Amino acid sequence: MINIKVRNEIDQAVEEKFFQKFNALADDMYREMAKNCERYAVMNIKNHTGNLQLSIKAKKSKFKDGGWICMAGSDKGHHAFIVEYGTEGPRRPLLKKVMKFEIDGKVIFAKVVAKMPAKPFMRPARDRVVAEFKRSLK
Repeated sequence: MINIKVRNEIDQAVEEKFFQKFNALADDMYREMAKNCERYAVMNIKNHTGNLQLSIKAKKSKFKDGGWICMAGSDKGHHAFIVEYGTEGPRRPLLKKVMKFEIDGKVIFAKVVAKMPAKPFMRPARDRVVAEFKRSLK
């Protein structure tokens, strides 16, 4: 009779090194996906001032182990969610007779604001990145 002992234990140092390399590769992949999402989102926008394009950023999440994100709306692109999802309309002022807006440094007053259709730019960018990633796995 032959007696064989199989050792299933992996040296902890080897395991740690493996996961460090794995996490670094995953981080590179997620960064590339976020950068592609940023690029595609910017390509999806047609606006006048360029503020929305400038607000789109791929960046490391502020949360621990949060990975990479692509976001719009910081700095000058506060209207990103309105462009992405649109608005219901018509809207009228709640407290005053008119609404006041500042657009490109000009003050505009309006009694009614019409419905604005959604012009998604982030979701199509995300969908394109996901589709490209899925194709790369085949």
